[in-house]
Amino acid sequence: MTSNWLKSSLFILSFIFIGNSSLIANINNNAQTTSNNKIKASVILLNQGIHHFDKDKVEQSREQFIQLLKSDQNSDEINYLISKSCLAEANIIRHYDREKPGLSKLEVKQFRQKQKELADTGLIYINAISNKSRQKPNVLTTEGVLYTHKISGMLSGFKNGPKAKKLLRQSLKIQPENPQTLLAYGRMYLYNPPFAGGNLKKAALTYKKVIELEPNEMLAYTLLARTYLKQKKPTQAEFYLKKALEKNPYHKEAKLLLERYGSK
Repeated sequence: MTSNWLKSSLFILSFIFIGNSSLIANINNNAQTTSNNKIKASVILLNQGIHHFDKDKVEQSREQFIQLLKSDQNSDEINYLISKSCLAEANIIRHYDREKPGLSKLEVKQFRQKQKELADTGLIYINAISNKSRQKPNVLTTEGVLYTHKISGMLSGFKNGPKAKKLLRQSLKIQPENPQTLLAYGRMYLYNPPFAGGNLKKAALTYKKVIELEPNEMLAYTLLARTYLKQKKPTQAEFYLKKALEKNPYHKEAKLLLERYGSK
């Protein structure tokens, strides 16, 4: 009788244990699903901000990622997405905010400082990513371009330029036709002086390659237009700005450039 009672007790305990284990597993799975859904929603918001050059959406997405990171501090994905949002906002400041007509020298200086602060913040989150994940092309490219946003003159160029180039070379070696890496190379060709590798012809060819690989990459159109403007080819510049607005009528940089440089 005692033996039967013992068997019954063990059976009940094992049932309870299995039931609790299943309950805990379900709770963990639900929590993970909820977290993944929140990340996806924030990624959509970030991509909308990038696509439309909408700084408010980019900032909102970053705030959401930072909240998500509190419950998963070692997440390479979330750390990367925060750094990506910092880069996106720095790009908007560089190519839109600083281009607004009527800015004072002080305002331009403040925008430059904000760019640098965003780059520094983005690099902090990049450094929190595991070494293995940091070797992925998009992570290498994001880190490299963040370093370019720390450049505001010759001295900072000598300090940060080689770091950026090294990271971009690593990325391109892994994935030769990565649109974001090529976009970064195009920026160097466009903005660097000739002695540091600047080459407007190469810039134009690189941006056209990016458009071929990723037809919805708005920065490729606007940077190609900027390249043609530097080459004193306003007709070609206007053509690509209009192309950009055909794809995205709300893109702020394309609208600003077309208003300033397009035919009246």
